[in-house]
Amino acid sequence: MKYAMKLSLSLLHVTAVAWLISQCGLAQTGTSSAQIVTLALNPRDVTVLHLRKGYVSSVRLPEEVTSVVLGDPGTFRAEHSEAEPQLVFFKPVSAKPAETNALITTRSGHEVSLSLVSEGRGGGPVDYVLKYEPTRSLVVESAYPSFLIAETRSMTQGIDPKRQRARRLRLSPRNCCASNAS
Repeated sequence: MKYAMKLSLSLLHVTAVAWLISQCGLAQTGTSSAQIVTLALNPRDVTVLHLRKGYVSSVRLPEEVTSVVLGDPGTFRAEHSEAEPQLVFFKPVSAKPAETNALITTRSGHEVSLSLVSEGRGGGPVDYVLKYEPTRSLVVESAYPSFLIAETRSMTQGIDPKRQRARRLRLSPRNCCASNAS
């Protein structure tokens, strides 16, 4: 009898633990798959930004943002603050699936095209941060202007060596003072 009671108690514990584990697994399926994405700034690309109700996603650009326009402002909100001039925040308005586009313009005239996608409250990834970096080039530009000198020539070329020495003597400061003193 004691053995049967211990066995049923152990079976109850195993069942309770299995139920708790399954509940934890179910609870995690509703959480977001967080992503932080870094991309090169390319005006020819359209970037998909995954959003979900209850989360905010930020887009960081390498320069100041001057304007933000939403295709359907009834489905998504965009926020931009002068305190953080390189950031734009996006949020879906509703928990229902929605999609629209957003256009961001920067101070230098770069344009960023986004496709905003919210799969609703059910699931899907969420892009927490989308960070754009300047396009990299193989050509390294100098921070200072430069110029090339095609050819240099000696100013004393073709002058007789005796005249050249006499010219140097006349131009030296020591001789200049001596000639003024006499």
